[in-house]
Amino acid sequence: MYVRVVKIKVLGEGCFGVVHLVKTIAPVYNKVYAMKSVDEDHSSSLRKEEEILQLFVDSPNVVRCHGGFTSVERERGVVYNMFMEYASEGSLLNLMRKNGGRIPERDVNCYTRMILEGLFDIHRKGFVHCDLKPGNILVFPPRDGRGLASLKIEDFGLAKQVGIAMGHLRCKRSNVEAFQWRIAKHPGGHVDFRQGFLKQVFCYRSKPKVECEYATETPVSSPRACAPCKGCSPILQ
Repeated sequence: MYVRVVKIKVLGEGCFGVVHLVKTIAPVYNKVYAMKSVDEDHSSSLRKEEEILQLFVDSPNVVRCHGGFTSVERERGVVYNMFMEYASEGSLLNLMRKNGGRIPERDVNCYTRMILEGLFDIHRKGFVHCDLKPGNILVFPPRDGRGLASLKIEDFGLAKQVGIAMGHLRCKRSNVEAFQWRIAKHPGGHVDFRQGFLKQVFCYRSKPKVECEYATETPVSSPRACAPCKGCSPILQ
């Protein structure tokens, strides 16, 4: 399919690629996407990410991929591009910075629930994200038009399938139908995520080993089976 886009601005850059905010002008006019682009010689990771994201089109807490295509650019030559839904509110890292590095506990409870729902879907399909951090959790407007923003997990470039060797990291089990999670509240008005790797997510750190061990623990329940947290938008309840 012949696709024409207008690049509006740069959203982010990496070693081999760049993410632009783009608007389509053909075959459909005025559709807005985040377009991740890499040189064809380094496109294997992006193509793999596209294949993985296509498995999660029904997951409301994983960023949606709208397909990929090859283009030829004057400055870069042959480039592979992937369309993703555009997160107008930026990332969780941006949200944290807007709040002075801290997010109110009532909001953290709801955001944690959204992240866990996304991770439940990822682990259920046999994958470990391996790069979970605030910058890879995107912020979207509330799904129902009111309440808290909606979070979605993105960037599956380092994702691994459970049971496949990952250098020093190897998942111990393939049973990821559900995973164990608990949130322990302690005096002082903060939430302690010591029972999972979300503590590292909200502390600006991410360790694949933690997620791998966490995803392969003896399953307890899906976060969707638990009572909704106070302050969540109705869509989560």
